[in-house]
Amino acid sequence: MSLSDSTYRPRGVKRQIPRLLGATVLLFDVAALLIGFAATKFFSGFLVELSQMLDWEREFHHFDTRRYYYIFLCFFILVRFGLKGHYSRRVPWLAQVETVIKTIIFAALFDAFNYYFLDYQSLPLLLLSNWAICLGFVVLFRQISSVIISRSKKWRLPIALVGDARMVQDTFYAFVNDGHTGYEVQAVLLTGTDNDDFVLDFLPKGHPPVALYREPEKFDQFIKDNRQYYYLFDMDELRGPNKDKLTSAIDIAQIEYGLVPNTKSLDVYGMEPHYFFGNDIMILHRRDSIRSPSGRFMKRVIDIVVSGMGLLVLGPLTLIVYVMKKLEKSTTPVFYGGQRDGMNGELFSCWKFCTMKSDGDAILADLLARDENARIEWDKFQKLKNDPRVDSKISRLLRKTSLDELPQIWNVFNGDMSLVGPRPILPTQRGDYGDLIEQYYAVRPGLTGLWQVSGRNETSFKQRVFWDSWYIRNWSLWYDIVILFKTAKVLFTGKGAY
Repeated sequence: MSLSDSTYRPRGVKRQIPRLLGATVLLFDVAALLIGFAATKFFSGFLVELSQMLDWEREFHHFDTRRYYYIFLCFFILVRFGLKGHYSRRVPWLAQVETVIKTIIFAALFDAFNYYFLDYQSLPLLLLSNWAICLGFVVLFRQISSVIISRSKKWRLPIALVGDARMVQDTFYAFVNDGHTGYEVQAVLLTGTDNDDFVLDFLPKGHPPVALYREPEKFDQFIKDNRQYYYLFDMDELRGPNKDKLTSAIDIAQIEYGLVPNTKSLDVYGMEPHYFFGNDIMILHRRDSIRSPSGRFMKRVIDIVVSGMGLLVLGPLTLIVYVMKKLEKSTTPVFYGGQRDGMNGELFSCWKFCTMKSDGDAILADLLARDENARIEWDKFQKLKNDPRVDSKISRLLRKTSLDELPQIWNVFNGDMSLVGPRPILPTQRGDYGDLIEQYYAVRPGLTGLWQVSGRNETSFKQRVFWDSWYIRNWSLWYDIVILFKTAKVLFTGKGAY
């Protein structure tokens, strides 16, 4: 595409959320808090009536929502949301949820302190339940308000990316996987010397067309002629050979823009910043949380508790799978334990419901030898959408819903795996990890992971390696919780599974 096709618009775009849309989110938050209080009051009244009807020994009281600091706490919650940019800036969804949880927990603790020490000196279970209900309503109403404002044309922020192929692809994945910022990439200004073969073949289905430009020497003129975009620059581009032309174009066009620092393979999320007063110096100190004794201990305790409860579900499901396979006259066993690389490079039997024919390896080899398209698909994804090795309808259903992985709950309970982590790999896939294999060996492989909730089988194996590496470098208990919730959503929708 030629740069001469560009159109000029005299006014640039703003990154801020339009005031009306921000006010919509605020009104939904107010409604969520009010409905949460009303729900608790109704529930307390129900308990009072029920206790009187059944003559319970324990005495229940109506929930009191008239105390003055309730209004103060609601005001504090909304102000904090505003200061964090929830009503004015395009904040990523997980950052919103984290702020909501921390803010409401603080409000609940303050409320409980007033109740316990200044009033009744008893544990206010109903009061704490009220804040838990409010938390649920705020998150739910945030989702609803997000759907509503996303339908407005003013919500979409047209983005022009300026960077190399790696930056462009990573930014696309970040925007698509979040979806709550309104960022919509419409133009790519590709830089770098080895990007002649680059194509936008990773765009998700339904994504609007993206214009691709490959003439870096003319990008300054493009910026001057196209103020209708919000520009995101790879930070290295503003320090490279074209920096003077680009910065001059930015000043002339008076555009708003953002920077994407090259933090590839750096533990940015795990770093602790230290600032020096009176100096433009900041030191980022790395914190390796996943390898710390406390981090490993917390992760293992959660693995044991959750997998122990999961084993109660595994029993009945195994019986159902066994009966269905027999009805379909499948001759394969119920379970299959393939050898996988685990922590410290030790091999272990990774259990699954058996979904493949006994001569699956020979079938795969024959297919790849005679079908070029299948070989290309296998080389890129290490998966096949229409896999001829699947032995029955129940097996295909198990694979589609990812329930074939459920027996790995035993691996988690046994200590071979964790609930969340990099997916276990075959010994033959060690070379695909390259130097990052040492990171993989440092942790237990997971029943689910960042790859599963970021694209799964729709992404290349190379991208899977990157996500596994990112998870290991930036682990936190909060991220494990997020991935588990995202996994439930992926299992429900079946996105990317086959």
